[in-house]
Amino acid sequence: MLPSEVSLMFGGFMTTYLALTVSGDVASATAGAVKGESDLYGIGFLLKNGRKSLIAEGILFG
Repeated sequence: MLPSEVSLMFGGFMTTYLALTVSGDVASATAGAVKGESDLYGIGFLLKNGRKSLIAEGILFG
């Protein structure tokens, strides 16, 4: 995974060398953030509360 801040900085840098636009860079970063958060929300919604606490405490997957 790549944090959006890193991708936006790299995208802003690349707008000076390629045919990228700042608005396209921001739009794609926003779309990626919404998609990622939607996926995580869906996973959290499907898990039971007991499993969420185990994941948060690092017992499960940790």
